[in-house]
Amino acid sequence: MIRSMRCDTYGLQSADGQSLKIAMSQKDHIAVTGRQIAAARTLLGQGQAELAKSASISVPTLKRMEASEGAAAGMANNVRAVISALETAGVEFIPQNGGGAGVRMKVP
Repeated sequence: MIRSMRCDTYGLQSADGQSLKIAMSQKDHIAVTGRQIAAARTLLGQGQAELAKSASISVPTLKRMEASEGAAAGMANNVRAVISALETAGVEFIPQNGGGAGVRMKVP
């Protein structure tokens, strides 16, 4: 079982020979909580509708995700989409490390 993983970039080649790079987010392997998602959205000053649109999910799905106790509930692809949208907007998720999980803005 994978407990955590560092951010790695993998090079892939598509059928037509084009090279693709896929960055795996560290957050794909660390449980992000619903409260962290809500806090990150608030830190960015975004409403639920704005974040849901940028993650290509519905507002009710985001509401359920944010309201979940513990790890964000929902289909894995939806949770990843929300985390990705927040990270792209400049949020960094802080894992549980003795001081508690949290969020902050990335240093430019």
